[in-house]
Amino acid sequence: MSLASRPASTLITLFTMCMALCFIPPSKADTFNPAPWTALLLPAPLGYTPDNTSVCINGDISCVDHVDSNLQAQLASLLTDCDHKLVFTFFLDRMVQAYRTAALTPGYFENTVYTNQGDALLYSYYTTQYQAWNNHNVSQVSPAWQIAFAANDDKTVSALGDALLSINAHLNHDGPYVLDQIGLVYPNGDSAKGDYDKHNVWLYAAELPTLDEGARRFDPGMNQPALILQPPFNLLDFQLIAAWREQAWRFAEQLKLAEETNDPLAYQATEAAIDAYTVTQADIILAATAIMPQQAVNRDAYCMAHRYDP
Repeated sequence: MSLASRPASTLITLFTMCMALCFIPPSKADTFNPAPWTALLLPAPLGYTPDNTSVCINGDISCVDHVDSNLQAQLASLLTDCDHKLVFTFFLDRMVQAYRTAALTPGYFENTVYTNQGDALLYSYYTTQYQAWNNHNVSQVSPAWQIAFAANDDKTVSALGDALLSINAHLNHDGPYVLDQIGLVYPNGDSAKGDYDKHNVWLYAAELPTLDEGARRFDPGMNQPALILQPPFNLLDFQLIAAWREQAWRFAEQLKLAEETNDPLAYQATEAAIDAYTVTQADIILAATAIMPQQAVNRDAYCMAHRYDP
């Protein structure tokens, strides 16, 4: 049974998501693999297919720099009135910067052309839907992103809730389509799964400092967990993020297989499964991170006072 087809326990799932984001030790996390089990799950035997995207065709690091500069400009605009969309914009920019460091580290990835292109394409999915939402073109926004953006605008969840809703849409919805577009196998026949799994390493290192900075500047509760756990439990909790990423890969395999077998019904079924999975996760997050109007007022006041803090 796939992760997408398993019923979720709302309490356990939410706690695990929060823990995965809130307990990430900084020491040696840039070389430590927090989820080695993902390497034991072999990729499907798919063949090489050329990518079908015009985004970052050369796979140069300048693509990542372009994403970074765009996110910084967007964040500067959102900081003016502490728009709740700033939380994910900030979070994503810090992750892009962390990825850039990894990509420039010799030997970190087998194929940085592929990983750079993936970074740029994943951003393009986000910014396209962000702009569509702001232009009231809701039909061009996936259900999971609709939920996330609506929560931002209505100020109905905590800052951590805003982050989780957007991460869910970004990773669980957009991720499979990005992988399908850039391909799952390199031209030399090697699976891209090894490089894909390697992202867990730098993510593990980058998340806690990012949440700490967000707590200082936007919402002091952003890095506060729902449960108090100490190492080594934080390592166990990170497995949810790794499982989300693993599920995105498996959805991408289903999309790719449907294309290779020219089966539009199978492709549509996978699209429906992706939407169902991401909406279920979003509903869990909405229910458990909801805040009262006065809490939103307090959050905004704190942000206005500290948004430009270092």
